[in-house]
Amino acid sequence: MPNQYQSTLSEGIDFKREGYPNFIVKVSGVDGREDWGRWTNADLSPSAKFQFKSPLPKKFTLELQANPFGPNGVVPISIGSSLQSLALNHPDATYTLVFDNPDGSDVIIITPQRPTSPKEINPASTDTRKLGVGLISLKIKEIK
Repeated sequence: MPNQYQSTLSEGIDFKREGYPNFIVKVSGVDGREDWGRWTNADLSPSAKFQFKSPLPKKFTLELQANPFGPNGVVPISIGSSLQSLALNHPDATYTLVFDNPDGSDVIIITPQRPTSPKEINPASTDTRKLGVGLISLKIKEIK
């Protein structure tokens, strides 16, 4: 991937930065960087997918700082066979989920249920992207 920067899983992904950390192999369904972070964009892919270079830990906390766009206040997050729903109900909050990853998955999938364009909410807008979740940071902290 171009524009990679050095980081650890516990330092995570800073979506305000250009590029992605060196532990990421592939990202899909995520728009370009903005000053505050990045949007998931269903025009690119229905889900935001983050593929890591190595399997994620067998058990870990996922810390996600994010904001919903429009009607996307609850968002499913899957890692291998584990699926959880996250309620995004506080602006710029950091949410923590504990995941078991017995299969050694190396992919995190975030799937907004109702991607919506700014134009659908405000007809004066010219932005027709199908946005779901505003991503600010994502960290993985292994549980021993």
